[in-house]
Amino acid sequence: MLDCAGKQDIPFLKQIWKECFGDSDQYIAGYFDALFDRITVAVNRSGSIPVSMISMLPVRLHTADGDYPGHYIYAAATAKAYEGQGYMSALLDYACALAADRGDCFSCLIPASPDLFAFYQRRGYYTASYKRMKFISLSAEQLLSAATLPLTELKEDDFFARRRKFLENRSASVVFDASCFPYWYQEMQDAGVQIIGIGETDYAVCYPDGGLLTVKETSLSEQRLTECLPALLKRLHCTETVAMFPTTEEAVSHHIKPYGMLRPLPSFPISMKAVHPYMGLMID
Repeated sequence: MLDCAGKQDIPFLKQIWKECFGDSDQYIAGYFDALFDRITVAVNRSGSIPVSMISMLPVRLHTADGDYPGHYIYAAATAKAYEGQGYMSALLDYACALAADRGDCFSCLIPASPDLFAFYQRRGYYTASYKRMKFISLSAEQLLSAATLPLTELKEDDFFARRRKFLENRSASVVFDASCFPYWYQEMQDAGVQIIGIGETDYAVCYPDGGLLTVKETSLSEQRLTECLPALLKRLHCTETVAMFPTTEEAVSHHIKPYGMLRPLPSFPISMKAVHPYMGLMID
């Protein structure tokens, strides 16, 4: 049976999550405590028990022509005993029909692994967003000549204000509803991500790990980031960098990878059918 989960279903949803993703009980409880009342969780049941689930987080597609409502599929999971029996395929169709009835124009998601792109493509999604990975190495001389930059750790409101301006300069982007911001910001903090403000308007979302700095998103151009790297590396005690940049290039290569997928719903504007929105820094 296909329907939407109620609070009485949360213990079963936590069990599915634990079995499929292996996160801690504390992490799983934090997700449901923070977001369950703000999102839709669609389920497929065996009898009265949920055995397959997806979270539908509210998002909008921001374009120069206006904003279009949609949802982001997250934590899609089926209990292992029920895998391969069509539960998830039916659930995705149900969720999209439900969303279309309430006015959503599109569904989007980030496949958890490369093999899932084909799975979702068979269910009406197309690859709409790509990311370019740039490995940046600096010489010892460059590292030693780190200029003094006004770097600060950004609080939630300041970060999202700067990010809003960054996204406004893109032709199209998928943006979370503000109701998800506190959970999203806290999740990044808990994962060890550091959100660094650069000057008065720019930022870099940084993940330092064992000497490698991954810049997951930045408002800086590639050239400007390279200029700022010595100061960032010094602050975060790293020596190497890989940075993620948005790209519209579809020629997948060693440096360009498919990232996000989109499924147009009946009210999706015809003029936007070929859109490739920026989908960086999603909850994935």
